[in-house]
Amino acid sequence: MIQLTELIVGEELDVKPTKVVAGHEPEKTNVFLQNMFRAATAGIDTTPHVQQILGGGAAQEDGGAQEDGGAGQDDQEEAMRQQMEA
Repeated sequence: MIQLTELIVGEELDVKPTKVVAGHEPEKTNVFLQNMFRAATAGIDTTPHVQQILGGGAAQEDGGAQEDGGAGQDDQEEAMRQQMEA
């Protein structure tokens, strides 16, 4: 979930899964949860991101798919901006 959230929001999150589960570092956990909400409500198709995390799919191997992913990144950033304004 952390990796997927990072890919969607486009920033690295300073949070460790073991600390979240143990209830340590609540401030960092809170930042992660807020970013996970932003990612979940952004209306972005996460399929390519999930495939990237799982290590499958042609998006990593096919250069053309990466070019499309760049355009998709612009769309994602715009969706995030719109979500933040709302």
